[in-house]
Amino acid sequence: MNELIVLKLGGSVITRKEEKEFEINSENLKRISKEIANALNERDFGLVIVHGAGSFGHLPAKRYELYKGLRNKTQLMGFSIAHKSMQYLNLHVIDYLQKSGINAIPYQASAVGILSNGRLVHFPTTIIKKLVEMNIVPVSHGDVLIDEKMGIGILSGDHLVPY
Repeated sequence: MNELIVLKLGGSVITRKEEKEFEINSENLKRISKEIANALNERDFGLVIVHGAGSFGHLPAKRYELYKGLRNKTQLMGFSIAHKSMQYLNLHVIDYLQKSGINAIPYQASAVGILSNGRLVHFPTTIIKKLVEMNIVPVSHGDVLIDEKMGIGILSGDHLVPY
């Protein structure tokens, strides 16, 4: 395996972002999972998947103004709710991938990443590299993280991809 592909699944593609409630776009997720499985069967490459938040992250982030950093205790509940929502979405993404025959596991950015003024400054990749070497597909996502300057912050899946 010489090639590594980092694939970003947009939140608006895997969820119904326009909805006011959390809803997964099952049709898209099922189709995409099958396409990924077919590609993995046809070629030998390493894969890391990062998915966006869609309504699952954007609704609580907006409701609790998490993008402003930690300003009050209510935001701590919002931080917790946003993270739980993203874990829920991530587990559904994993489920669809596994049902398509992909060895996918979650990789939680909030457990290892650190922001500073909203920018990702620490994100170790050693475990990701080892998983890929074992033909396991780590699946990460945008999430809420600890921020050295602001207390809390939001990591967009788009900002995670370059790491």
